[in-house]
Amino acid sequence: MGNRSYTTGGGSSTEVYEYIRALNQKFGYQFLEKLNGGRVVKTCLCQFKGNGKVILGVYPKQEATGGSEPTEEVRVRPVLLELETINKKLTLASHPGVVSNKLIHETKQAFYFSRQFFAFNMFDRFHHRPFFSTTDKHWIAYQLLQAMMQLHESNIHHGGLKCENIVLTTWNWIFVTDIAFYKPGYLPADNPSTYNYFFDAEKQRKPPPCYLSPERFYDSKEGSPIESQLTSAMDIFAAGCCIAEIFLDGNVIFDYSQMLRYRNGTYSPDEALSKIRNPDVRKLIQHMIQLDPKKRLGAGHYLGEEIIEDMDLAKSVNAVFPHYFRDLYHKLKRLLDPSFASPDDKILYLYDNLHSIITLIIGRPYISSRSDQAAPSPDSQEQASSEPGKNGRADIASTIAEIERFLKEVFRTKPKAWP
Repeated sequence: MGNRSYTTGGGSSTEVYEYIRALNQKFGYQFLEKLNGGRVVKTCLCQFKGNGKVILGVYPKQEATGGSEPTEEVRVRPVLLELETINKKLTLASHPGVVSNKLIHETKQAFYFSRQFFAFNMFDRFHHRPFFSTTDKHWIAYQLLQAMMQLHESNIHHGGLKCENIVLTTWNWIFVTDIAFYKPGYLPADNPSTYNYFFDAEKQRKPPPCYLSPERFYDSKEGSPIESQLTSAMDIFAAGCCIAEIFLDGNVIFDYSQMLRYRNGTYSPDEALSKIRNPDVRKLIQHMIQLDPKKRLGAGHYLGEEIIEDMDLAKSVNAVFPHYFRDLYHKLKRLLDPSFASPDDKILYLYDNLHSIITLIIGRPYISSRSDQAAPSPDSQEQASSEPGKNGRADIASTIAEIERFLKEVFRTKPKAWP
């Protein structure tokens, strides 16, 4: 259910429209366009009562075939109960980096799911200007690991993380969405039909990425694993692949065939990763995508919030994610609160907190320009660098200072803009 405008896969637009038409009459959902969807769920973009756009997913019910096959009710109801349990855990306050799909209606023909529409998913965003700066990439990677930590602390595993399932607001706050708990945890390596059905139905890219961890594939001759549950290590592997794609500007490090070869020890992503100039980022990714899942750490370790015994890795983590990212994340997540629903409220909050934010970033007391003193110029600060953990603070602080000067001018010239 990613934000896509392609029209391949998942049934025709006419077919999806017919499902939505009944929903429109009862709830006011107006069909806008079909989005690229998989074989399991058909996805479309709708207008909800003229108030905003939403993503609707339609799961058509299959006709009963008789015999010993379980009915639709028997097969789907446990999945719906699990989705309800997940949604009870995923509040915005406790999981500011995760958005889940919710069951909103059921008819004799289909189940209907809904979630908020976002400006972009990560794959789309790679192709829109302004392109991500290096600092943007570090900040987005940090948010992705925060989302993973939030899920894992609630004993929830994504199971199908890829850049199409990472959505962004216009101010680059990210959410992980489309949790794939209902998809198989393990797949036969010598029979791609299961993989193609559940994970490769959208055909958005050629070749499409494959971020399922190597341990999720098994040889049919040996039988499927007894333990079929998803694990945090599987999500960490997928997150590492997504972070690599972010730093490689949309280029992937694994497709399906490369993943199987990686599993067998006949392929290495090192050549692709060598294009990432920052050695600390490369080290972080390489640690996250290790073949042995037991050697991968938890999201909290990679965020620097838990002790890492490997000192070299700890230094790399601190270099990739500066310490002020954590406090900045918790300050900015407040903007997701319903009390900051309007743009005016968001601007007021940022204006009131700019002094502490800039102080947090530059690591020293900041004299605000609100007292009519000049904001610090780039020449009086550290020389800017392309890496946020080193000297890149000056670049960020300069940008924020520009925003502050702008906000001050707004309040000076239009004092009645906000009551």
